[in-house]
Amino acid sequence: MTDGEMAPAASQVFDRVRSIVGRSVGREPSTIPVNAGLKNGDWSSLVHVKILIQLGKEFGFVVTARLVRDLTSIPDIVEFVRSDPSSKKDLN
Repeated sequence: MTDGEMAPAASQVFDRVRSIVGRSVGREPSTIPVNAGLKNGDWSSLVHVKILIQLGKEFGFVVTARLVRDLTSIPDIVEFVRSDPSSKKDLN
């Protein structure tokens, strides 16, 4: 991120990530725990890939094997989206 770019607000990113996770697991976003993730058993590995593909489309990043391995929870995903310069979609 350059000096002129502002990181997207965590709450905006969190709301969008939680919404996508909710749709992917078939639950209302408000019922998804803040720290939900693959390792917590909140979704399966197949759903995990589906979530990341949807997030990649939403935020404009390419899903790689590294991201599938590293982004295993909502907090991990939010931090990545907020810090990744390729995630340039407007958050308004």
